[in-house]
Parts: sequence; C-alpha cells; structure tokens
Amino acid sequence: MSEDEVTALPTPIQGDADWRSYRAFRLKNGVTCLAVHDKESKTTGMSCLVNVGAAADPRELSGLAHFCEHMCFLGSEKYPGENEYKRFLSNHGGRSNASTSMHVTNYKCEVLADHAEHAFDIFSNFFVAPLFTLSGTSREVNAIDSENSKNLTNDSRRRLQILKALADPDHYYSKFSTGNAITLDTEKNLEWIREALLAFHRKHYQPPNMTVVLAGPQSLDTLQHWMVERYSKIPNRMNEEKKEKTEIEKLIDQAAFEAPPNSLEHPPPPFHSAFTPKQQGGNWPFLLTTKPLKSMRKLVLLWPIPSNDNRQPDQSASNILSHLLGHEGPGSVFAVLQD
Repeated sequence: MSEDEVTALPTPIQGDADWRSYRAFRLKNGVTCLAVHDKESKTTGMSCLVNVGAAADPRELSGLAHFCEHMCFLGSEKYPGENEYKRFLSNHGGRSNASTSMHVTNYKCEVLADHAEHAFDIFSNFFVAPLFTLSGTSREVNAIDSENSKNLTNDSRRRLQILKALADPDHYYSKFSTGNAITLDTEKNLEWIREALLAFHRKHYQPPNMTVVLAGPQSLDTLQHWMVERYSKIPNRMNEEKKEKTEIEKLIDQAAFEAPPNSLEHPPPPFHSAFTPKQQGGNWPFLLTTKPLKSMRKLVLLWPIPSNDNRQPDQSASNILSHLLGHEGPGSVFAVLQD
C-alpha cells in the first residue's frame, strides 16, 4: 500500500502545554493509526488496541481472549522465536505489557529510539501472522493459570469475582475473564483449543478493529511510513462469509453476539444491567460484606448506570458525576469525611 492510500483523520485536540505533534489517519484496510512526534523523548512507544475482550469469550472456553493476548507474543511467521520480542526489548532498554478487559485488548511496549523500527517490525507481526504453535499453546496455559492463582490472594480481584457471581448469569459481565488450566484444559483438548485461538484471532483481529499508536522522536513522515508498510499487510476479511463453518467457528460467532458493540462510530447499546433487584432476592439496596485477606477497611458503593455515548466524551454524565464525587477540595465529600 502506498502512502497516498491512507485517509487523513481529524488531528487530536491538544492542550496549550502539549509540545507534541500528531497525525491521525486510516489505512485502506481499516486500521486506524496515530503518529506522535515527541522531540523530547529518548524512547519510542507503540501500542495496538484490538476492539475485542473477554465479553466475546465462549462460555465453554473462559479466558480465551486473555489466552489469545498471551499467545500473540510467542512468535510470528517472520520472527518465530518465542522469546525474540522480549529479548530484543531487554537488550535495548525496552519493556512491554498487555491487558485484556471485557471490551478491548491492548498491547504496548517502548524501546530506545535508535532500535524502534526493528522492535516495531517484531511487534506488528504479532497481528500480521502469529504462529500459535501447539507447543506454545500447551505451555502458555501455565502462565494463564499462574496469573489466576495470584489473583486468588488479591482482595480487589476476589471482590470482582464475587460481583461476577452476583450478576445475571446470562449477561456477558458474569464471564470468568482470566481463565485457568481448568477452563483452558490443553492436556485434554490441546488441538481443539489451538483451533479456537486461531478462529478467535481470525474473527476479531481484523483491521477495522485495530487502533495503532506510534510515538517517538522520529518525524511524523517516518512514523507513518513504518505503520503503513507493516499494518497494510493485514487483509480485511471482516465481511467475508465462509460457505461452511467449523463447529468452533460457530461457537466463536455465537459468543461474539453476546458482546455489546464498542465503537466510537455507533451509539451505545440499549441499557441492560448485569445487576437487577431480581438477582439479589428482590430487594435493593443490599449490603455485601467480604472478609479481606489483608488488614483493611473499605467501603465500595456501586450503581448500575447506562453506558456513556463515546461519540461525545466531553458530555459524559458519568465523568461529571465522578469528578464531583471525587473532588477533594473544601466542601467536598472527601473533606467532610476527613473531618
């Protein structure tokens, strides 16, 4: 794809103190890109956000979106070494992370600017042609299980899982998003789970679902060239229909319908709360007490409210309420509680 086959997008709104320069554009295949020139930076950072999360997990494979996040790091057709990415970052002052929420999956890393292009080449190939090898699938489920084991002793994660248990069991919020060695049993179903990973990636890791940000001291033209050269290789098969689908593909498709639309280009879906008085015995409000593992005293108040209209972020009712309740100045709720 040539540089003239991109569509310019509005430049992000900047504050008066922001010295960076920005260029937003969309590739022909649908990938949304943002280049950020930061003349003060010694490192280059990159991120790819994919518009899918645990809400799209099949209930038969809890944690599949999270598992897909882990597996993307374990090599691509161009860079098949499982540790090549992390080793390169470690050797060149870099670091990386990723996270899977209910609605999105975010991959990110940074590296010393002189080594950014090669790092970005490795990074981008996770989305162009990941391997998802059988051996990697078998081993990486242990990392998922280890992560879940750590969550068992984390009070905030324990409270989260209690909330999920109290939610409407048919609502996507009730899904077990982390996964473990039981929900992703590779010892019994290794090939089936790998097939599910491939089907999940094929279904959701489509160019229109991706937003890529590349920020560093390089010029905007250079950053744009890097993104166009690499992410334009991903074919957009979002509207292709296979004549016959496998059972696992049908399972992935069915689970995708359980996840609500999550796009800046569309209004929020109709409000369907995961929590209703019926789920908690018919009486609201209700008090839930949990015994923490650590010594603490904490009060959490929760209200189910409709989703924000992301098309108008500066008119978000929940953000305004959050600001008012979170204000810590004179006369605020915080000040009264402190007195």
